[in-house]
Amino acid sequence: AAYAGSLGGILILAAVPTDWEPIMAAATRSKSSLKQGRAQVLAYFAALPPSARARLRQLRAVLRSAAPKAVDAFSYGIPAFTLGAKPLVGYAAWKSHCSVYPVTAGVRRAAKLKGYDTAKGTLRLPFAKPLPVALVKQLVKERIARLRRGQRPRSH
Repeated sequence: AAYAGSLGGILILAAVPTDWEPIMAAATRSKSSLKQGRAQVLAYFAALPPSARARLRQLRAVLRSAAPKAVDAFSYGIPAFTLGAKPLVGYAAWKSHCSVYPVTAGVRRAAKLKGYDTAKGTLRLPFAKPLPVALVKQLVKERIARLRRGQRPRSH
């Protein structure tokens, strides 16, 4: 599928993964904020080098599989997912890694044991290593549980 729209007066033309269409249609946000978030996510992906874009799409697919009811969003300059209008996770691509935010202390400890770099609230996933699917899913499941309990993210 293709997307054509504008963001701040800038015309955006981007290829849209076909799996995004039902996600967008099922969103609970207003159509205008949904379109804006969608345009920002598409612009972010379109601006990435091909290798980073491919890896971020893999990460996005894992995040989506762990939270199928989550809605695409754009927050703090990066793609994100919300659940029930609350921030669930953000994800981004950098020069040599992808990152996921926020990360709980339990996930951070598990990541360190598996040799992944972390910082307070951040999990870094280098392109040179296989994507740790189970670890990413654990992160999302812990975030969903915290949201259901009404807890804010804590990363200590």
